[in-house]
Amino acid sequence: MLVIFVSFLDFEKITNVLGIFTLLVFIMIMIMGAYTFIGRSFNFEELEAISSTISSPMPNVWISLLNYFALTAMTGVSMAFVLGGSILSFH
Repeated sequence: MLVIFVSFLDFEKITNVLGIFTLLVFIMIMIMGAYTFIGRSFNFEELEAISSTISSPMPNVWISLLNYFALTAMTGVSMAFVLGGSILSFH
């Protein structure tokens, strides 16, 4: 419901909302990073052994590349709609 509400706002208000959430995401990443790395020790050999047993979700690097490009293109197109909508509203 919040996403639908924000999508009906004008460009300046959407930019303000994105700025607030970007700041919150950045603060949370810093807190989680500090919590993870302060006071903990990691056995990287054990972690490497465990990670080598996990299968990749993509069959090869080209499919992974295509998946990443599609996700970034979708976000770019959605932002283009927001920008285009702000230009059309000036008429």
